Amino acid sequence: MKKLLIPVTILVMGAGAAFAGQIAKSFAPAQGHRIGGIGEQPCVDVSQTCNTTPGVACLWEEDDATQLYAEGETMCGQELFKP
Repeated sequence: MKKLLIPVTILVMGAGAAFAGQIAKSFAPAQGHRIGGIGEQPCVDVSQTCNTTPGVACLWEEDDATQLYAEGETMCGQELFKP
């Protein structure tokens, strides 16, 4: 019985640590960007901090209507939320 208990305990602790690390990454603050218009970069930094935690949409303070996104490798793809 003891031979089975120790490996199972280690496995459960490892899975819990991995899950906790993934949750911490998904709730991290992020720099807000808006989708650029004609003649602008595709993803324009607006110097506003938002969050990746789902909730109320993070809107640009300049017009209080433009949804903000996290900058990806090629575009603004991930929606951001109010901190």
